[in-house]
Parts: sequence; C-alpha cells; structure tokens
Amino acid sequence: MIADRSKKRSMTSFTATYSPEDNKIRIYASSRLDAETYAQVKEAGFKWAPKQELFVAPRWTPQREDLAIELAGEIEAEEMTLAERAAMKAERLEGLADKRHAQANAFARRADELSQAFYMGQPILVGHHSERGARKTQERMHSAMTAAVKAEKAAGYWLGRASSAEHYASRKSDP
Repeated sequence: MIADRSKKRSMTSFTATYSPEDNKIRIYASSRLDAETYAQVKEAGFKWAPKQELFVAPRWTPQREDLAIELAGEIEAEEMTLAERAAMKAERLEGLADKRHAQANAFARRADELSQAFYMGQPILVGHHSERGARKTQERMHSAMTAAVKAEKAAGYWLGRASSAEHYASRKSDP
C-alpha cells in the first residue's frame, strides 16, 4: 500500500515556487493529487487556486517550505510578478463583467420586446379572455427587467473587483 502511494506520488511531478513580493509558496502539480498527498497539502494550509491551477499558501512558514521541498525537491523563485498576476486576474474579472453586461442588455431588450404589448396604453381588462395572457406578459416583462438590473449590478461588482486587483498590485509594487 505504501509502495502504491509513493508510486502514485512519483507519477505526479511537482514544482514549488516562492515569491518574496507577496510572501507566498506555490505548488504546481502535473496531475491530480492522490488522497493522501491532497490531505497533507491541505493540512499544511495550502488552498487550491483553480484559475491558476496550483496550490498556494497564504504566507511562508517553515512547515510549508518543508512540505514544498519534500514534494518538489527544491523551491524556485516565482517567475510571474505580482503585477503580472494582478493583470491576469483583472483581465479575467473584466471578462466576467463584460458577460454580465451583455446579459443585462439581453434582458433589457427582452423586457422592451414584451413591453410592446402595452405600448398603446391599453389597460389589462379584468374578466376579459385576454387578462391571463396580459398578466403573464407583464410578469415576464418585470422579471426580465429585474434580471437586467441584477446583471448590471453584477457587472459593476466585477469591474470594481478588477480595479481593486490592479490597485492592490500597484500599491504592493510601489516602494
């Protein structure tokens, strides 16, 4: 069983890096970790960063350094600077903002199309055979407008996060 685990661990190659800019240790794995190694990495305080496809520790500690050396053999200097990493994050977040903005526009267009049923000012006629359809159309129109507002708020949120990521990187890199 122990030979199995070491064989599985040996099939996965590791690279460990340290960045003095942000005081973080990063572990890159070539494939998915086995359960034991994963538990060991998580117990040491590393978190999985899915967009970067690596494990990152929030700060350097001797125990984390020992684990990184055990897995990778050595710790190299991080090649990507904090500013480059922030630029990539800002770009990714701006992409999310663009998607939400496009969704907001689509919902607003849909609400506008639905509102055309009421453009002449004809009220909903209570008791008339058209009442149920008119109320349903009105409900869909309101739902589309609500969704448009939510998507626009989300776009603003993601743009703010992108701006914050860039601001944080520039503040950290400023001597």
